[in-house]
Amino acid sequence: RDSSEGITLLNSLNQKKVRIHSVFDNAIYPADRATFRRLLVEANEESDKISDRVRGALAYIRERKGHIGKTKYGYTTKRREPEEGHTYRPRDVVEDNEEMKVIQRIIYYVENRTELDEIVEKEEIGICNVISDKFNSEQVLCRGSEWTPVRVRNIYKKFY
Repeated sequence: RDSSEGITLLNSLNQKKVRIHSVFDNAIYPADRATFRRLLVEANEESDKISDRVRGALAYIRERKGHIGKTKYGYTTKRREPEEGHTYRPRDVVEDNEEMKVIQRIIYYVENRTELDEIVEKEEIGICNVISDKFNSEQVLCRGSEWTPVRVRNIYKKFY
């Protein structure tokens, strides 16, 4: 968004008889329009500066082949030693042994349903429901949360 959108929003609120008061600047819209325009311009400039800093940080991480963002289930990140003369420690993606064991169990249960077939037939529910219920009853968590059939299905699809 830019300052012109902000002014449009302020005018729209003013037409609805909403008064905007900046306590910090002791200004009330519409009486202090110039102050609010200045504030909107400053906010836009600060937003641009933040965007530039974020882009620069992401480029810096990419240059060093570091991982950005969340890892998919079954993997985690590990910090590597910083390059000489630098303090930044890039993150590398590595397998998470505990999560990989859970993935292996999911694949096993789906491919070898004999252990769970009775439940599937008796309850008339899908295998992913049975697996998620089984993990939850064993208190095996999915990154701190309970398992859902959708999570089980998504992980199975990603790894099989």
